[in-house]
Amino acid sequence: MKKAILLIAAWGCFSFAVRAQGDKEDVRIAMALLNKQKKAIISQSIPLDEAHSSGFWKLYDSYEDGYNKLLTERIGYIEQYVRQYDSLNDATAARLAEHILDNTRRLDQLHATYFVRFKKTVGGTKAATLFQLELYIQTDLQHRMQKQLPLIAEKMADH
Repeated sequence: MKKAILLIAAWGCFSFAVRAQGDKEDVRIAMALLNKQKKAIISQSIPLDEAHSSGFWKLYDSYEDGYNKLLTERIGYIEQYVRQYDSLNDATAARLAEHILDNTRRLDQLHATYFVRFKKTVGGTKAATLFQLELYIQTDLQHRMQKQLPLIAEKMADH
């Protein structure tokens, strides 16, 4: 299972986020591919009987809609950072950091809200497994994006 997850992460769906800089269609396509691959992994990892399958996937699609909105917003902040890097000042750096922190808080709230809903739909073990997979993939994608970004302190050291 871990191998399959690593294949998705290694594909680097969102490494384009820093490079694409505004190509919304590329972002949309990559997110659709990632979502499809995530669903395949979840299907393999969380066995669902007929009674739970429909409700689970309907709830999952709703969760993914919320997640994708937050991810698109985060990518937008990263694109702003990349575009403004050469002219970055203290106020802009702080504003972008505040936006990212707020986005992270809302993502954590999304996870908490949907964990409760999934637990009611398929039970605690399957809900926990889902979010273990989700968090693993999301953490790896965030790590890959962050590795591509120059550190703010590097820019500030140039001044």
